[in-house]
Amino acid sequence: MTSSINQQILLKSRPLGEPLENDFALVETPMKEPGEGEVLNRTIYLSLDPYMRGRMSDGESYAAPVELGSVMAGGTVSQVMKSNHPQFLTGDFVLGYDGWQAYGISKGETLRKLDPNCHWKDNLAVKDILCFQSRSGQIIVLSPKLKRGKNV
Repeated sequence: MTSSINQQILLKSRPLGEPLENDFALVETPMKEPGEGEVLNRTIYLSLDPYMRGRMSDGESYAAPVELGSVMAGGTVSQVMKSNHPQFLTGDFVLGYDGWQAYGISKGETLRKLDPNCHWKDNLAVKDILCFQSRSGQIIVLSPKLKRGKNV
């Protein structure tokens, strides 16, 4: 059963140097119901990645800054609590980007269903974005230097 309250961590101010507790605000908001084609997800695991520091800044970056007063961005592993989307069922485990909050609503296009035959933690090594970026870098940077019979 889901709560009727959603806890969210909002970016309150742009950190100067190291992020501090007062750069964020913990708020409680009413739980939203998923609309047509949407999914309600309960966050189980929140990924805290180095790129998030850039998202807290409004300086030039490859990723758009988080707007002040908005839920802090972040990758999540979640369980589908309610679905109005044909590709996701209640109980599915998904990888998504619901950010720093207990529950998130998604339209589904940013969700990836995790293998139901594996524990969700076991899926992360294969599907985590940092793993993907690292493997892509290995292929792009090392491929021209590899010789037949060598492994990455």
